[in-house]
Formats: sequence, C-alpha cells, structure tokens
Amino acid sequence: MISTSLSPNTQKTDLFQSFKLLFHTPKNTLQDLETHLKNLLGLKYLFLTNSGRSAYLLLLQALDFPPNSQIATQAFTCNATINPLLWAGLKPLYIDIDQSLNLDPKDLERKITKNTKAIVVQHTFGNPANLKKILYLAQKHKLPLIEDCAHALAVYYQGHPLGTFGQAAYFSFGRDKTISSIYGGLLATNNQALAQKIQKIYEKLPFPSSLWTKKQLLHPLLFATAKPFYHPLPLGKAFLWAARRLGLITPAVAQMENQTQKPKYFPARLPPALAALVLSQIKKLGSYQHQRDLLQNLYQSAFPTIKTPTINEYAKPNWLRFPLLTPKATTIAQNLKKKGIFLENWYQRVIDPPKGNLKSFHYLPGSCPQAESLAGNILSLPTNIQTSPKKAKYLIKLLQKELGTNQ
Repeated sequence: MISTSLSPNTQKTDLFQSFKLLFHTPKNTLQDLETHLKNLLGLKYLFLTNSGRSAYLLLLQALDFPPNSQIATQAFTCNATINPLLWAGLKPLYIDIDQSLNLDPKDLERKITKNTKAIVVQHTFGNPANLKKILYLAQKHKLPLIEDCAHALAVYYQGHPLGTFGQAAYFSFGRDKTISSIYGGLLATNNQALAQKIQKIYEKLPFPSSLWTKKQLLHPLLFATAKPFYHPLPLGKAFLWAARRLGLITPAVAQMENQTQKPKYFPARLPPALAALVLSQIKKLGSYQHQRDLLQNLYQSAFPTIKTPTINEYAKPNWLRFPLLTPKATTIAQNLKKKGIFLENWYQRVIDPPKGNLKSFHYLPGSCPQAESLAGNILSLPTNIQTSPKKAKYLIKLLQKELGTNQ
C-alpha cells in the first residue's frame, strides 16, 4: 500500500517506542527535546504544546489583539490556521496565493487595512514563501510577522531555518507532518519580551490527561495493525472505525464535527511521553529529509510537462508532499484508491477539509480567485519514509498512464 497520510512516518522503531511508552516514560524528555529543537531551529524560546493549533492559539493569547482584529492569512490552507483566530475572537483577512501556493505579496498589499494587526505566512508543503517581499510589507506597515511552519520543519530560506524570520513561529508534530507524535506542536520565538508574555500563560497550562496521552500512543500501533488489511478488502478501515468507536484512538482535529468550537483540551502542554516520540523521530530527521529529496527528484524527472509550484528565490524546499497541478487530481486519486494507493489532494478547497462551512470561517467566495482555481487540482504525492523508491517508481508508472504522459 502507498499512502500520504496513514501514519506515514511510523517505522518499527517507532512502534517499539510507542509500546514502551505506554508503560514507562523516561525522565527529562521535555528538556532533551527542547535542547534538540533549539540546536535545529536556531530559536531561543520554545513552548511545547499538544498540537500546532494549541501553539498558535497560545501565541494569539499572548499577543492579545483587540477583538475582531484582522489577521492576514492565506486562503488555500487547512482549518488549523483559521480555527485559532476564531477561538481568539479575531477575524481572518484572506489573501490569495501565488504560483508557489503561498501567500501572494501583491494581494497582501492590496488588502491590508488599518484593522490588520498581523501577517501569518504559511510555507505550503515545505516550500518557503516569498519572505523577502512579505517581510518588506510587514516592516512597511509595522505588522508582526508570524510563520506557520506546520509543513516546514528544518526547511531553509536564505540559508536560515524557517521560523527565524518573523516575530514568532509555530510548528506541528501532527500525525502526517515531517515528524510526528500524533498530536503535538511547538511555539518558538527569539523575541524575549514576547517570550515572557507567552511564559505567563504557558506556565498555567495543564497537561492532557493520561488517558488521552495513551490514546495517542496507541495510534501508531493500531494503524500498523490495520494497514496490511486496508486493501483490497476494507478490513483495516473497519478495524480503525471500530477503534474510534470504542474510544481507543482520537480523530484528527480537522475531522471533528464542529469546526469552530475549541476542543476542551486546547491549549495544553505536550505530554512527556509524546515528547519522547518526537525526540526519537527528530534523531532520524536527516534520513527523512534525504528520502524527501530523493523522491522529489524522481517525480520531477518523471513529469517534466506537468505543472508544479514555483520555488521562490533563496528558497530550499523539502517537500512534505510533492504537488502536481492537474485538473484530473480528484479523478486520479479516486482511480488509484482502487489499487490501494491513497493520495489526499491537499487542498480540496480554499479552507480544507470540505466538511466545514465556509461561512463559519468568514470566507467570501471570489475573494481569492487563484486559490479557488487551484483548490481540488493538486495531486499530492508521498515523500514519506514509508514510500520506497521502488514504490515511488510503481506510482509514477500508474500516474503517467492516468495523465497520458507515458515516457
């Protein structure tokens, strides 16, 4: 089976680690993880949370903008970037995207108003946004820049890691991110004054319950059990459905029914057991990145005539998923699913997933035409450690047939 999102980082060592952590958590995991992250990211002040959304919400609480302030953020995104704004009583100001699938500086300048209080720049799929121009606009309008690095851990721009260019940055260790603790996040900054404000809130945050933490540890174990039986018969899917019904695993936040209601356990700190999962994977980050670069080169060589996102000057992407731009994306994904290949087409609309009501996210149709045009036309190819070059070459052959580009 080939998949972009079904526990894509999990290897045998991770399964063994998850099983051990159900019964015992080593001491000092949070401190050890902080040390590794500081060395990796070049950021001084770190706050480990139970999700990327929690990290973003914690930041918004510390910045304490007036109610109904506008926060400039791109369309063509996940509800993870919009929910915390709504929970904090703020309003998204939607900015269109450019050909890199990131925030378009020209549309940003057109839309900034006196009520705009900050700019959030998302590095989509691990492809850095045009920070040179966006930073210029942030400085011109005296607005803090926040980096959304959920897709872009240890990705570089102008030779520096993403997350170091703005006033603060948040990262995700979610189930299908660069490294994963199933649920997990990080808020980071080099701004001492801001860090002190964050610290006052952070030190009062609880840890999630022990039961909630154990459910996250069960996630890779249950998914590893289910995946061999996911296709052709949907026995694995039925197994995971039953596990959710029994409360053995929790759904992703994006899959929850009420997209605008804050979960009770947000924001909260990262439990030490989940920190241990992040720590074990961060030590393998080099091999993960090498794999992504290898598969990216395979895909680029195989599809020279298929449009892909542009890469900005000074940017060095490390693709969380490799996107092909094609109007056949949805049809191809459905066809390949019959063959046991599960490719999610991030993003299916301007605010993904489609379950949420766009009105509840305050999105005005027609306000971001480029994002609306591209949404649903992105075929995201796997670059994770479970997708071997052999599997990637098999996928390429199937895609070349679907796209009519047989070499």
